[in-house]
Amino acid sequence: MTVGRVHWVFLLPEYHGRGLAKPLLTETLNLIGRLGHPRCYLVTQLTRIPAINLYLKFGFVPEIRTAEDKDNWKLLSPHISHPAIRDLG
Repeated sequence: MTVGRVHWVFLLPEYHGRGLAKPLLTETLNLIGRLGHPRCYLVTQLTRIPAINLYLKFGFVPEIRTAEDKDNWKLLSPHISHPAIRDLG
C-alpha cells in the first residue's frame, strides 16, 4: 500500500482568518485519495498550534516514538483539546 504525503499547507498571511485552511486541506486530501492513496501523513512543527488543531480535526494523530516526543506533546496539551493528546498522561 502506498501512503500519500501532505508536504506543505500554507496560506499567505493576508488570507489567514478567512476560513480557507479547511477547504484547502479537504481538497488536498481528496486529491490524495483520487491518486489512489488510502492513507496519508504529514509533518509539522510543534509550534504550529492552529495547524496541529486543524490536522487533529481531520483525523491525523501524532506518531510518538520516543519519550522526548511524548514530553513535547505533553507540553502542547494545554493548547490542544484532543483525546490523542489528553491521554498522554
